[in-house]
Amino acid sequence: MEYRIVNQPSAKIREVARTALTGNWKAVVLFMFLYYLITDGVGMVLDLFFSTTQMVPIEDPLTGEYIQQTVGYGSGIYSLLISGPAAWGLSKYMLDFFRNKKTEITTLFEGFSYFGKAFVLLILMGVKIFLWTLLFIVPGIIATYRYSQAFYVLIDHPEYSANQCLKESTLMMKGNKWKLFCLELSFIGWGILASLPAGILSGLNLGISGGFGGIIMAVILAIPTLFVHVYMNVAATVFYELAADNLVIMEAGQSLPEGRWEESEGETDKPEDEI
Repeated sequence: MEYRIVNQPSAKIREVARTALTGNWKAVVLFMFLYYLITDGVGMVLDLFFSTTQMVPIEDPLTGEYIQQTVGYGSGIYSLLISGPAAWGLSKYMLDFFRNKKTEITTLFEGFSYFGKAFVLLILMGVKIFLWTLLFIVPGIIATYRYSQAFYVLIDHPEYSANQCLKESTLMMKGNKWKLFCLELSFIGWGILASLPAGILSGLNLGISGGFGGIIMAVILAIPTLFVHVYMNVAATVFYELAADNLVIMEAGQSLPEGRWEESEGETDKPEDEI
């Protein structure tokens, strides 16, 4: 595969993402809601039934006693099993949406058809990032960006092994890690704004922190962040298409290289002879 350095500024990549989302926000946000519902949402419910209480060696500033903390383990086991296929489904949906405007919500569950490979890829990626983190926090962060494109690679090349996907992601991200970091950092303002409702209600201390009531409240408060996550994921998909040399963002007066997608004046066109 041939890759290229992403030279477009973060603002331009976000612009392309917004253009793609025009008229499609509802469908993609609904998909993202389902994604978090079957991952984080189900995990929180499982923790209500599979949890243990232990003493945390931190003194309560009011009583001077150790603090009791309930630790859920149901979500950990569930997340280990489902995160790989869910990541596959999310990546597939985002590529299908950006390339063909397909918004089939059932795409999320297609990852279970590739359960073995998706599971191994997630575990292998996690182990590698963890080992780099042992050296220091910065190498761990760099490793996270190095392997960030692995699931996209798996979607485009299902014949690749998990290790091949990581190697291709490593090649693709040479010279692009800082670019992706800057792109993600550019969403910090939106992230802070979306988290304000949760922060305000948390400060009010309404007493809804556990049980099903707490889960429902957490879901409601997460709604603003869904829009930010949709925006970020589509922008990340644009980044992948640029780095994989599948997409060319046209400037005025430029001609389109043969066999590549075009993004010009807010419209995304795919050559008729490309499948």
